[in-house]
Amino acid sequence: MTLTTVVRQVPLEWWVKGVAVPQPRPRACVTGRRTGGWHARVYNPSSADAWKRTVAEVSKEVFKKPFVGPVKLELRFRLPRPKRHFLKTGVLRGDAPESSMFDTRPDIDNLVKAVMDALTGICWKDDCQVARVDAEKRYTISCEGVSIRIVPYRDNIPFEELDRKGG
Repeated sequence: MTLTTVVRQVPLEWWVKGVAVPQPRPRACVTGRRTGGWHARVYNPSSADAWKRTVAEVSKEVFKKPFVGPVKLELRFRLPRPKRHFLKTGVLRGDAPESSMFDTRPDIDNLVKAVMDALTGICWKDDCQVARVDAEKRYTISCEGVSIRIVPYRDNIPFEELDRKGG
């Protein structure tokens, strides 16, 4: 079963199905208390690893080799509404926000970071190649996931604008 649908070739656009998980902040702990050799250890929690693996696996179906040069990354996250938005019957509550856009967790920058980490080595060699990011998060009641669109730049002009200018 394929989890992706390629909508266009250049710029590339595809869908990754699943509940997006934000990249957690690095954590630190102190070790060596019992032996007296105290030292700090910094680690990345693994809570987003499964989501990043899913994004990477689906993206490998789309990409044959990474882009060279700067790119624009567009991400459209569709996240499930919280259970508190629904009545026990499954109907949306009257006091639930009407708008599908929301201003609560997860933070959009952490959602973007998890996807960018997953795409490194597949869509680009290093995430420093991402020169522009356009992202949004919305509630959905049907299909959770993220729409990913990558637009390569040529001579500092997005590829799609070159098409309009005849370049």
